[in-house]
Amino acid sequence: MLNLKYIAVGLGLLALPTFLPNLATAQTATSKAMPMTTSTTEKGPAFCQGISKRMKAVNTKTTIDNIHQINQDLKYCVKSADNKQLLIWVNQHSEMYDKFTSLPIVDVETDNDEGEDLYVLADDYYKHGKANLKGYKNLSPRAKYLAQLLGNSEIILYNEGEGYFSLWYQLKTTVDIFAPYLHDDQATYLKRIAKDAQEAFFNDAGITWHYDDIIETIVFWENFNKKYPNSALKSSANQLGIFYQYQLFFGSDNTQWTDDDITTMYDKKDLISLQKVAKMPNSPFVKNAKTYLAFLQMSQSERDKNYPVNKLDEDDTPKQTWQIAREQLKKALYPLVNKYNNDKAVADNCLNFLSICPLNK
Repeated sequence: MLNLKYIAVGLGLLALPTFLPNLATAQTATSKAMPMTTSTTEKGPAFCQGISKRMKAVNTKTTIDNIHQINQDLKYCVKSADNKQLLIWVNQHSEMYDKFTSLPIVDVETDNDEGEDLYVLADDYYKHGKANLKGYKNLSPRAKYLAQLLGNSEIILYNEGEGYFSLWYQLKTTVDIFAPYLHDDQATYLKRIAKDAQEAFFNDAGITWHYDDIIETIVFWENFNKKYPNSALKSSANQLGIFYQYQLFFGSDNTQWTDDDITTMYDKKDLISLQKVAKMPNSPFVKNAKTYLAFLQMSQSERDKNYPVNKLDEDDTPKQTWQIAREQLKKALYPLVNKYNNDKAVADNCLNFLSICPLNK
């Protein structure tokens, strides 16, 4: 997620919002240091032209009231803005929250008292939905201020998996302000990115989504490109579809859908779901599903004939069965694998970063 805050815990790293004494004290101090509100009875062109400057000026001294004033003013300005300006504001809006929730790196080994408090506070909040801030005397005013916003504003604690957390915000905030005024394809794209980015796709190198949810998402992005064939977002939609297809057919380090030989799917319901896909009207996804299902049924001799691979490692050691099966499947689905490798960095980041999946292509 946006600007992770890493805290070393034991042998690993914990990315936490650095929950940084008294809310009233912190808010008063930051308000005086960073006056962000703009009040005017007549909001002319110059007023709206200053919105970008105000969003860019947001920093770690900004208060939530400053943010809410900007949001309120945006709701006024979007009504008369052209599409180009709206797209610029959408991405600046996400970046604004990134800067607002950004906190310093804290290392338990060098800042032990604060680091331990951060770990306990985040863990407590994530498990119970609240945290008693009075017990965390080692935290800075800013961290405590942001922590008290949890549950009382659009600021959220995002679970990234593997013991990593970060502060972010509900993307619905951006959707509610901009979607009604964007072109249909842009609004549809924004709403879907916001929906899918609110929950981590990976956790501890495992896939958290259900198999059917991945299928639905792939179909969504294929249908997006069918509905909006001339959209400037077509490339991004395609990249996302490729990313999800790769996870569906190859899984991840800690999520495998089949046995090592790639002959039997562990969950029969997943097999049935994929068989339904194969019966859908032809599309790149349907074609890949058919290829995958055919691969499951192939004998080893058929695989060797259709998808030959070197069965020895570089040091002439025989490869394991799972290695051979995976390499042969990659050959069977080579167009997909090739596109995935080329677009992985962009598509992977799209899962979390609105600003890296921008609307203003």
